Amino acid sequence: MGVKVTIVTRLSAHCRIAKTSPTLEGFTFFNDYGDGFKDGDDHEHFRSEFKKHASLAISEPITTSAKKGRPVTCLVYTMFQSWAAEVARDVHIPSVFV
Repeated sequence: MGVKVTIVTRLSAHCRIAKTSPTLEGFTFFNDYGDGFKDGDDHEHFRSEFKKHASLAISEPITTSAKKGRPVTCLVYTMFQSWAAEVARDVHIPSVFV
């Protein structure tokens, strides 16, 4: 028995991570809203779209893992993903704010 940690991050971050890490085991990437926020973009629309895509990117692997007999036991998030607590409640797992 051991601990498996999965980090879910934006696909646009993949390029930066791939340059410095030879292996990306344990990472899950999701196609976020476009290429990220750019000057002139609508802040609220960007945040809304990001939350929608990120919420799915988090809830889908949690649900899939549970169906395979490997349930996720906790969702850890930071102040930049406060909506992640809602995702945790929706999939019935505890969450921790760090």
